[in-house]
Amino acid sequence: MVKNSGFDTNLNGWALDSGTGPVHWVADDADGCSLSGSVELSGFSGTPSKLLSQCVAVTPLTSYKFGTRIAIVSLKNSGDLTHCDLDFYSDTACTAGMTNAAVVQWINAGWSDNSVDVQTASDTKSARISCRVEDADTAHVDKLYLTPTPGGF
Repeated sequence: MVKNSGFDTNLNGWALDSGTGPVHWVADDADGCSLSGSVELSGFSGTPSKLLSQCVAVTPLTSYKFGTRIAIVSLKNSGDLTHCDLDFYSDTACTAGMTNAAVVQWINAGWSDNSVDVQTASDTKSARISCRVEDADTAHVDKLYLTPTPGGF
């Protein structure tokens, strides 16, 4: 469902939106696989990283599992957040009728494993998955997925 959700060799399939910090592929995989990697998101003091996102089609009235693995590489302020959001839309292009469905964020652990079960509404046609680092932190994100329940990565 999500293209290149494991960031195996690049960021193909993902869009970069507003923000100032760099976003790029790195050879640091959540499972330690030498043939895969993750995305590195970095913010600058007072400004968040660019927003990494992807729009996918979903089915109305369906249960999904949304999740990711997040590792903090550099934490400047313990109050800063690294988070991935799931937003539902009433059109197929992720532009109309947005409703925030879930937010997962880094938990104080190496590669934290975060997931949540969500349900689409009767008018939901698409979902946008997005991740960003707030302020001056650097994080790696891997295994970013949205799958029908009971799914997972």
